[in-house]
Amino acid sequence: MEISKDEGNLCLKARKLILFDFDGVLVRSNHCHLKNIRDTFADLDVPLDVSDAGIMRHFGKSYKVLISDLLDDEYRTPEIEHALGEGLREKFENERFWESFERIEGLSSFLFGFREKGYELGIASGNGHAVLEMWTAKLGIRDFFGLLIGVDDVKRGKPYPDMVFLASEFFKVPVSGIVYVGDARNDVLMAKSAGARTAVVLSGVLSRDEACGLCVDMIAEDVTKLDL
Repeated sequence: MEISKDEGNLCLKARKLILFDFDGVLVRSNHCHLKNIRDTFADLDVPLDVSDAGIMRHFGKSYKVLISDLLDDEYRTPEIEHALGEGLREKFENERFWESFERIEGLSSFLFGFREKGYELGIASGNGHAVLEMWTAKLGIRDFFGLLIGVDDVKRGKPYPDMVFLASEFFKVPVSGIVYVGDARNDVLMAKSAGARTAVVLSGVLSRDEACGLCVDMIAEDVTKLDL
């Protein structure tokens, strides 16, 4: 299928399924995750000499992998990794965390419109499944999605293609009929490795120039500006 390269527009007449990342796409939350990560490392007196951009480069991965990748070699032990993982989990489950998310204005109307058009919608995120269930319910958007895929639902998280393949099997839609909407490099790499189409929103990690450099199919300011 020939893909339109027009800004904010992608021809999807033959498509059936739109998969979304969560953080940075359905909510503006990356600043919250950055704070949680830095606070958790500081709580345990573990050094984190990495810029915000350096941390966000790992966004989309599971937090277990992200923690390991951010640790200096001398601190990369099972005990420290476990303690950091538990600290992050506790922060994720704190009600103040999800309350700090910045909501995307018009999101519910956007999602409702695509369900009305007959599209299947799903989420594929580096967060755990239970956390996704909790956050989408609290944000009032859970019922729009036929499937939530967390990192604990697959053997390999982003940038591997397992989440896209699982969604393809669940919805009985070929991978070529899936558009993945993300905001980070690992989102794009996952979609491309699976053979799905890629859409990037600029409400998260990537800048416009970075998204263009990844040769994505579509770019929009935020998810409600996507013309699918």
